[in-house]
Amino acid sequence: KGKGKGKGKGKGKGKKGREGKDGDDGEGKGDRSDRRRHFRGGEDIPFDMEQTLLDVVTLTALPKNEARTLGREIERRLLSKQATEFFQTRPPEDEERQRVQTTLNDNFWAFSKAQRMNLLESLGALGVTFDWKASKGKRGEKGERG
Repeated sequence: KGKGKGKGKGKGKGKKGREGKDGDDGEGKGDRSDRRRHFRGGEDIPFDMEQTLLDVVTLTALPKNEARTLGREIERRLLSKQATEFFQTRPPEDEERQRVQTTLNDNFWAFSKAQRMNLLESLGALGVTFDWKASKGKRGEKGERG
């Protein structure tokens, strides 16, 4: 067989001609700071109560991977500065606060365990009460879940 130009690992391979659009060098994902900046806990993510409540109910009907993603988004909204102000400025008997609390309690099972633990701790500190309690230790007898 002759030695032609195949797709092997020979000379001429590498970065040559691999630039993407806008002169991108193709090296990694670049600076991610601007993409993820607004998702850090406590930063000012808009808290649209109605949309958040709709999303919490929607969470219950989604497949596991999609539910985890939407759950993460809802978690970020509920832990944002605007949501924190919402819970801090409204008394426990406030009608809108009660709606949020009831919707969360009714659908809390649809969040991942890590999301539930984070919401339980963070919102609990703001006076939100949950019917769900974190399990202590490992799973016990058949049927008990943690």
